[in-house]
Amino acid sequence: MKVKKKAPWGKKIQDARKADKNIKYCIECKRCWEAIYYGNKQNIYHYLSFPSYGKQKQICKHCKGENNGKDKSVSN
Repeated sequence: MKVKKKAPWGKKIQDARKADKNIKYCIECKRCWEAIYYGNKQNIYHYLSFPSYGKQKQICKHCKGENNGKDKSVSN
């Protein structure tokens, strides 16, 4: 009988890699942010206490003036 060994951290690693890919750091407001799309709607989430190490640096739409009132701050 063969037993498959499954790493207990498999899904957590994938989730962390996805977050590293999608979350960016704004050099203007010094917060991490993420754009989430629901169909054709876009929501911008800002993370107030989020590590910025290794994140891609890009000015967020709020600082560019393109948010249209859909900016949401999330505290960790």
